[in-house]
Amino acid sequence: SRVSQVLGGIRELLPNPDLNAAIIEREVAPARQLKVLVFNLGEALMQPGGASDIALQPRDKITVFDLETNRSKLLEPVIERLRMQASRENRQKVVNITGNVRFPGSYPLTEGMSTRQLIALAGGLNENAYNLSGEITRYSLDEQQRQQIHNIDVQLASANQYTLQEEDR
Repeated sequence: SRVSQVLGGIRELLPNPDLNAAIIEREVAPARQLKVLVFNLGEALMQPGGASDIALQPRDKITVFDLETNRSKLLEPVIERLRMQASRENRQKVVNITGNVRFPGSYPLTEGMSTRQLIALAGGLNENAYNLSGEITRYSLDEQQRQQIHNIDVQLASANQYTLQEEDR
């Protein structure tokens, strides 16, 4: 079954849903590691069978957000589990967003996540977001295992072109 089949339609949702971003928590065999998928809820419901209408697997958990509840707080157990399953070889699949978004905080990093998807997951830009630019702070290790810090300027109008990595801020 797919997201649209499980959720029905927009009329089935509680009032004031965020149609731009919802998540699926998925356990991956054999160790049941947590993997998070982000999708556009509105597209999933309006275009059944499309790219956003994800095929579900057993034990998947769908979370639909409203536009008022702080989803960063709601996702704290997910973030904690992602941090717990991290290791030296597999950095924690968590990113952080601050500034003029509705719900700043830590969010799960999904495969191929763009800055635009992260902004949508954080509730979108708030009314104080006049300047449509931002910055990604990226931490990485060099060959000698020394930490490197890179700052990447982001123009939010073309934010889809920036793919996020583990622990980006």
